[in-house]
Amino acid sequence: MRMYRLIPTRHLALLDFQVTGELWTGPGQSRKIVYLLRSSEARCVLAVYLDPAGIQESVLDLESWKMLLTRNPLLDSLEPDVEVLLINRMEQAPACFIVPIDTCSRLTGLLTARLRGMESSRKLWRAIDAFFADMQATASPTITVNNREATPRLIGRNDPAPEGPAEREPFF
Repeated sequence: MRMYRLIPTRHLALLDFQVTGELWTGPGQSRKIVYLLRSSEARCVLAVYLDPAGIQESVLDLESWKMLLTRNPLLDSLEPDVEVLLINRMEQAPACFIVPIDTCSRLTGLLTARLRGMESSRKLWRAIDAFFADMQATASPTITVNNREATPRLIGRNDPAPEGPAEREPFF
């Protein structure tokens, strides 16, 4: 019997998210935009990302997931199958969010449609920037990600807009 789950509505900006470089050394983890989904059917954490071949999935190493949970206990509250950790590593400081799965579906659709249409990289970057600016503006800031004291900072909200069409490295 198939179980259906309601998709949650919370959008959290994780302002004090703790992640180290070791997490990004395996397959799929070197990507610039990735989301992590706890799959109850597969009984693992899936890393979903976009690369030149399209949307890809890989299983996140269990030790990497345990390390993330230890450093960021709020991740234990992710609803399996319907809520994800969305990580944007395109800027110096990663922007991390807990969002419903349909938010990532929107992002995936945006990226694949733009890539299929072979739009210019400037248009693609503007679309990605707009998506994450909207995420930052609408997500509830959350600083209770880990147990240490920290100065909260809204990533990207007060950063100056880039001047001119700067070249960026690929997001995949």
